[in-house]
Amino acid sequence: MTLRNVTPVPEGYAAAGLGCGRVQCKAFLTILVYVLVFGNWCCRFQEGVLGVRIGLFPAGTHGITQQTDETMPSFDDIVNELQEKIFDEAAQAYGQAGFERWRNKPYHGRPAKAEYMGASTGTCGDTIRIFLHIENDLVCDAGFGTDGCGSSQISGSMAAELAVNKTCEEVAAITGETVLDALGGPDCMPEEDRHCTRLAANALHEALGDYYFKTLGAREL
Repeated sequence: MTLRNVTPVPEGYAAAGLGCGRVQCKAFLTILVYVLVFGNWCCRFQEGVLGVRIGLFPAGTHGITQQTDETMPSFDDIVNELQEKIFDEAAQAYGQAGFERWRNKPYHGRPAKAEYMGASTGTCGDTIRIFLHIENDLVCDAGFGTDGCGSSQISGSMAAELAVNKTCEEVAAITGETVLDALGGPDCMPEEDRHCTRLAANALHEALGDYYFKTLGAREL
């Protein structure tokens, strides 16, 4: 395996989510529930400590905190359970191949030699960027970055992968449907997120346009 020298691309908070639609909402609600549970645990802990200090509970019993320690899960248990829920939802939404791509994000970042960049922003607010290193009309390396959801991440990753070792003419023929098929077809992501594959293809074409603009401009000079 060839190690790629890439520059990490800063991403927004949405990158931690899964999908633009129901998957991301479910993950958010799950996180909110556990935040509330943990907040309640903290409040009960403080009440128990205060009760000991003012004499409501005998010293050494810790009052409410003793019961809380026995009945409430630990913070690590909550985090682990939350992570499992998110991973399960991602695997159900994307399939196993898409889930692994979401976790590992191949081609993430800007290759050191990438001279050309294209970006596309959807109505959902997600932006996907594609970076290309091109020599003699052949894409030698590619990368992607996004501030969007999991569907944007796997779409950008696949678009970059599809571009590598292809001629510019072949890259121009890559569409959102091409990206979707390469990911596994319509069942690989929620229907409301499939527009992300078109964003990735559009960003790829914008990067290709950047190459043509700079190359043709240099030739004219």
